[in-house]
Amino acid sequence: MKSYYFCITLFCWLFVACSRPQIEITFRGFSNDTVIICHCPLKNYSTLGGDNDLSIIYDTLLMQNGIISLIPDKQPSLYVVSLNERPAHPIRMAIYPNDRIDMDIVRTEYNFQCRATGSEMVEGITDYMQTLRPTNDRIDSLYLLLEASPSDTYLLRQYNQLFDQRRLESARWIREHSSNPAAGIILRYAPLDSIPALCNILDEKILQSELSPLIEKCKDNACRYISTMQNREKIRQGVKAPDFTLCDPQGKEWTLSQLQGKWVVLDFWGTWCGYCLQGIPEMKKYESKYREQCTFVGIVCQDTRETWIAALEEYRMPWLQLYNPGKNDGGKDLSMVYGILGFPTKFIITPEGYIHEIFEGEDSAFYDTLDQLFK
Repeated sequence: MKSYYFCITLFCWLFVACSRPQIEITFRGFSNDTVIICHCPLKNYSTLGGDNDLSIIYDTLLMQNGIISLIPDKQPSLYVVSLNERPAHPIRMAIYPNDRIDMDIVRTEYNFQCRATGSEMVEGITDYMQTLRPTNDRIDSLYLLLEASPSDTYLLRQYNQLFDQRRLESARWIREHSSNPAAGIILRYAPLDSIPALCNILDEKILQSELSPLIEKCKDNACRYISTMQNREKIRQGVKAPDFTLCDPQGKEWTLSQLQGKWVVLDFWGTWCGYCLQGIPEMKKYESKYREQCTFVGIVCQDTRETWIAALEEYRMPWLQLYNPGKNDGGKDLSMVYGILGFPTKFIITPEGYIHEIFEGEDSAFYDTLDQLFK
């Protein structure tokens, strides 16, 4: 009888041990035994404020005999596994509190192969990675060639074409697996102009799951991009610059039309944009040089009002500064109206209100043009 009860107890213990939530990752062929795993609740992922957001937990783990084990978070979370070898694509997948995930990562010639089991989500991610493996291998081989020859335009063109191909393959995978929850994670890799249509074919259970905020953010970004591209076709040299009404730091409203009569420079920038900040000293120099002939106007984008005010105090830019509230602050995003895809973007507007020239990026040609106009 004792033996019988012992067997029952042993079976129950083994059953609990085998079913206990766990993430176990086995690594094969890696020269570095350090792995960075970051994770954050799915409900917070769509509103993260950057890599330093307090919702993100970073764990630097050491392999023990090529294995790492950890317990899933107590709420559905997005996990990102990063390997300290190059080139390498971080592995992203949603893992739930009761999941028992087994992941096997093998080093290959250019990158690695990942196979995961234990949930529909991780098995979907595995299938997606296997589908894209030939394209990823070509991307990674070109990456290494470009490191040796960064100015090779032929290699760079091939590299960009492969990224476009991978986006199309991602969209195709979603269409073929629209009921797999992994589609909600993979959505961000599809071409932006395809995302609204892809959202329409996703299974309702995915749309109503914890992935919903992430899917909505992808869709919103895609719609913004589509709208920006449509407006971009209208914004060109010689057309009337769209009028607007924005507020300065004191809350006073300004319109573009009230500035007519002088040349105007519209500088679309952001405190988060390194090139924008690098260009401030040169902008100060040229604003001082040509303020009699031209009104400089800074239009901050994708920033909170508090961050914007702090930056104005720090950088002391003496020209007119206006706040573009954007959709998230309940306003109309002027950067979409002006078809802006990169920052900084500068417009030179004629005294009559027409676009004279557009400059994307911190471009010395902008300053040369001002010198030619006002010499």
